[in-house]
Amino acid sequence: MPCGERFVPSSPRVKVNDICPSVAKNENVHVRTLHEACLAIGGEQKLAEYLGVDVCTVEAWLAGRGRPPDSVFLRCVDLVLSRNMKGPS
Repeated sequence: MPCGERFVPSSPRVKVNDICPSVAKNENVHVRTLHEACLAIGGEQKLAEYLGVDVCTVEAWLAGRGRPPDSVFLRCVDLVLSRNMKGPS
């Protein structure tokens, strides 16, 4: 299955496009921040484009595999802070 595609476990024929399906989102500060940035920008694909990396890299970081460089992490922090300053929509 290509990176970015997910299937509902109870029904393998139904494709689900979760905008940020981090299973490790509460693991550490990097994963939590990446998850929040993902939600703020509208999904893994958009976050990957914003950060200048491929979506598989974002998915790996969100799953707790590896850690983004500090410069990438700080861009995610900026996204989260920007979202929080705007308040709820």
